[in-house]
Amino acid sequence: IYLLPEEIYTSRLQKYQENPCNWIDFMNNIYSLMKEMNFTLKDMENALSQISLTIGIKELLEFLYQNKDKYETIIISNASTFNVEFLLDKYNIKNVFSQIYCNKSEIKNEMIYIHKNKEHQCKNCNPCRCKGENLKDFLQEYKRETFNRILFVCDGVNDYCLAKNLNINDYVFPRKNFALWDILSENKEKKDKIKCGIVPFTSAIEI
Repeated sequence: IYLLPEEIYTSRLQKYQENPCNWIDFMNNIYSLMKEMNFTLKDMENALSQISLTIGIKELLEFLYQNKDKYETIIISNASTFNVEFLLDKYNIKNVFSQIYCNKSEIKNEMIYIHKNKEHQCKNCNPCRCKGENLKDFLQEYKRETFNRILFVCDGVNDYCLAKNLNINDYVFPRKNFALWDILSENKEKKDKIKCGIVPFTSAIEI
């Protein structure tokens, strides 16, 4: 979206914030607009190439890969498969993860098109995805008792629901100065609904 002229993406985001719709509908509209403005998939890839990993995350993922017998590592993301797979391949970290929950996409008319997910029942999350329900699906498949605890590394507004579903033995690691940490720092009522341990971080090496 940041490839668009600033006045356009600022206006589109403001309209979305004032009247939130399904995030996937919003992004598909953005991609259609970008196609009309003659942006290409190569432009998308060039933009994604500029994204750096969070400080320390490479070291954390290397540790998790070296200890795959002790840790099951998954991704739950609102991003498209196009974005997620591009970045996993770029940083050669795809083999760290046993499961990836994200928005399935394909290339249609030489532009990204994101498919909608199945409907969820959560009233607190965007219609596009409830990360809390994704975690429940994962734990049903693998059985909760298989794991001693869940460690959730995150930073977004849409991570609150999943964090709220964690148990007292689990931990959430919100990135400092990002949306989820702001919520937990400024809203005592919401923070009090979190049962698990809360450990904010700046560098993932701290985790």
